[in-house]
Amino acid sequence: YNSGPCNTCLDPIEIVPYPNSANASFKLDFREHGEGTFYIYIYDGNANIVYQGTTINVEKTVHTEDIPPGTYYLHIHKGDEVTYQQLHINR
Repeated sequence: YNSGPCNTCLDPIEIVPYPNSANASFKLDFREHGEGTFYIYIYDGNANIVYQGTTINVEKTVHTEDIPPGTYYLHIHKGDEVTYQQLHINR
C-alpha cells in the first residue's frame, strides 16, 4: 500500500508493486508517470539498503532472489516526489 506522504515527502508517486508478496521478483509500472528517472530503494527493518536501482518510464522487474524472505520498505523517488510502501518477500 502507499503509506505516503511523510515529513520529507512531496506528492507521493502512486506505484504499487505486483505481486506483493514477491517471490523471485516483482514489477513496478512507471509507464503512466511521465518521462524522467525513478530511483528505487529497498530497505530492511534496520534501514540498510538491500537493493537500489534506477529506471525510466517503463515496466521494471526487480529481482529479489538475493534478498532473504521478510518485510521490507520500498522507496521510489522522482525529483521531489517520493513514495514508500511495505514489501513482503516470501519463498
